[in-house]
Amino acid sequence: MTTVTSQRHRSRSLYGQIFSLVTVPLLVMSLGILLSNYVVTSVLHALGLQTITILKGAEFLMALGLVWACVRVLNALFWHLFSHHDPSFSVPALLNNISLAILWMFGIAIISALAFKTSMVGLITTSSVTLAVIGFALKNTITDLFSGIAISVEHAFKVGDWLEMDNGIVAQVEDMTWRTTQLMTKDGRRMIVPNGKFSSQIFYNHDNPTSIIRSQLDVTLDYAVTGYQAERILISSALQVADVAAQDKKPIGRIVSLSERGVVWRVFFWNSNYDISHGNRYKVHRNILRNLHLAGLRVPAMVWQRNSSGTTTTTTHTDQKEILAFIARIPLFRLLSEKEKRYIAQHSELRWCGPGTPVVQQDEPGDSLFVIKEGHLSITINDDHGKKQELDQLGPGKFFGEMSLLTGAPRSATVTPLVESSLFEIDKEILAPIIEERQELIEELSIILADRALQTRNSMAVDEAVLASNRSSLTVAFIGKMKRFFKMTGA
Repeated sequence: MTTVTSQRHRSRSLYGQIFSLVTVPLLVMSLGILLSNYVVTSVLHALGLQTITILKGAEFLMALGLVWACVRVLNALFWHLFSHHDPSFSVPALLNNISLAILWMFGIAIISALAFKTSMVGLITTSSVTLAVIGFALKNTITDLFSGIAISVEHAFKVGDWLEMDNGIVAQVEDMTWRTTQLMTKDGRRMIVPNGKFSSQIFYNHDNPTSIIRSQLDVTLDYAVTGYQAERILISSALQVADVAAQDKKPIGRIVSLSERGVVWRVFFWNSNYDISHGNRYKVHRNILRNLHLAGLRVPAMVWQRNSSGTTTTTTHTDQKEILAFIARIPLFRLLSEKEKRYIAQHSELRWCGPGTPVVQQDEPGDSLFVIKEGHLSITINDDHGKKQELDQLGPGKFFGEMSLLTGAPRSATVTPLVESSLFEIDKEILAPIIEERQELIEELSIILADRALQTRNSMAVDEAVLASNRSSLTVAFIGKMKRFFKMTGA
């Protein structure tokens, strides 16, 4: 039913188009018919015009109007055949102008024969000789013309596409004419390229058949970095770029070669279009440097025990100095002394998490905080209708679970690794001795919790009425919860 309706709509659209095209030509032809009228001719003759001139003018206008209407209608019908079979077909301006020019060549010959009684044979012979001379003199221009026709017919590229020439220049198509194509490079320089050049060289269209483009970066890592660790760092660095994470094809990491400096890794990632790919490359490069810094430049040779079921496992092969350096960079622990940080480093555990298996589940009880060392994780919640919604994605240096660690609140969201990830877990039993010894930390930690709750405003652990209050009252509420959770006097 929809197909029939659309066909009827196109037919009505065609009829309306033809009517608008022939309106002016028919007015011209009507003027010619009017001039040939006996009464009008007599009036004009009385004004001093010769009858033969009036009749010749009438014949010319009638022939012009007729040919003009036929040219427009034939051209419209010709291109309608293409759009009828392919509704998405758009008539290239260059081809439309060329088809009109060809039809007008025949039309002028017909006008000459009808209005001026010119011999068609002589006209065609003279035109052929003239065209041969002009064609020899303008062979390069003609080459550009037919190359432009071929480009339009084959849809080699269109306005807005990014082209890479065989000399390495990359530019975006701004305009296409019958002889040249105008390009604009990324540094703002305009290039005018004859269409014939495209038929004699190889060029790459970064937007055809799809605008999605793959990029790659090479990074050399120390031999002490394990394969799993390298993949976590590289893939999570790419996934931290929003445009890269939105693509169906996800980043992958591969070993390219071994060198004296270390293992050469290559990370592949996909971009939505060429124009944004260079910015994405910079962001991925920047994230790699950041994640390597967070992981520590001197990465130990850790033994990772992979779990085939994808569940979370614990490893004890951990350099405590590295954990200490990592914890020191986390804002939540800047309130602690060096002695307290060393205590946490000695008692915290480094956990490996397989992709796809949640680290924590929404609404389940918990009393620990997780700090992401390597990898990339997704935070989701289930709404009132049971539909899963993604709130955010976290990478190295980020942490989650502070509400459960400090107040014992149930998990407010589900956190699932998107790639193999490593996390530091710090539970209540590790933090409790520090809180008992320094009870003044409760107020400072409560301020941090209040600020984070006001920023996210999606914590399941806080009532909406409390969230709506000011920062100080929210801080007071958290102080009470922390004191009750850690069983402190005066709670």
